[in-house]
Amino acid sequence: MTDRDPHLLLLQEVPVYPHGPWWLEPDVRELLGGLYLVSAAMHRVARPTAYYPFRESGLLIGVRTRPAFHRALRLPVASQPKLGRNHRVERIALGIGCWAGVRALEVWNVHLENTARPSGRTRQATAFAAALSDGPLIVGGDVNTLFGPLEGVAGAFEAAGLERIPLRYGRWLSPSIDQIFVRGASCAAGEVLRLRGSDHFPIVAEVEFAAALPGTG
Repeated sequence: MTDRDPHLLLLQEVPVYPHGPWWLEPDVRELLGGLYLVSAAMHRVARPTAYYPFRESGLLIGVRTRPAFHRALRLPVASQPKLGRNHRVERIALGIGCWAGVRALEVWNVHLENTARPSGRTRQATAFAAALSDGPLIVGGDVNTLFGPLEGVAGAFEAAGLERIPLRYGRWLSPSIDQIFVRGASCAAGEVLRLRGSDHFPIVAEVEFAAALPGTG
């Protein structure tokens, strides 16, 4: 974070502990101090345990400019509940409207079902894509495409005009579960960062949008 100084941050499985949100922990609050934060819960726990020490976890977007709006979109159910009565999991996508220079832009953070078949994730991706606006977009997150080329998620997004950003140091045909898609960008490039601290490697991307033409917004 310090080296890259991002304008936009998309995180998944961000916890809210019994004593408060993760992003208000002193060291985290200092690190994210320059960002406006928007969150939405996805996994609620009735009784926290040592393995699930939070009250809820979900999606978080951090952005340098004040969001014009935010919206949580409920995704179709893709598998049966597996964690028991103590847990309520509802897959969502979290979106904001912001500005990239003089361009109005929508940014979406997604987290698709990991315990579903590829057809279930494709159904979630198709419903999500149908709800998107027609303008420039950034969509990123954990899409849980565990079966690589057998998954239909990328195809559903591409049908909505989104392009997947190639990731340097990533394996294109491997079961890459964290991805970034864009629409309306003049150029975009990304890479996988080999950093420890999670069961996922973070990914970073640079995306440029051309200035809007007069009268096009």
